[in-house]
Amino acid sequence: MLRSNRKRFWNSAAQMRISAGGRPKFNKRSRGPWAGIVVKSLVKSLTCRYCNLRDRMVVLRCRDSHHATLERVLFPLQSLQFQFSDQGVAEVWTHGRGGAELLERCSMHELSC
Repeated sequence: MLRSNRKRFWNSAAQMRISAGGRPKFNKRSRGPWAGIVVKSLVKSLTCRYCNLRDRMVVLRCRDSHHATLERVLFPLQSLQFQFSDQGVAEVWTHGRGGAELLERCSMHELSC
């Protein structure tokens, strides 16, 4: 680590103090123009469940319009419970003779518990 990087690190660490709640608290000088802005997500999340009832291993891929992804490998008779946005799409892939094959595509509302 270069000296200038070390100096920058220790200066920023000295400006940051940990409050009683365990959250980092910054001095007024170290705050940027974004300080105090709270961004609330407008996307609702659903609790979803998928069970692999096939006799082969599958890959469950979930994507949404906000570039969030979830990819899990599920063995036969294995189930997965997860939370994902309601605008997402789930795809079930497996390995076939010609490579990856898309078996199923469904919305998150179809997988919701």
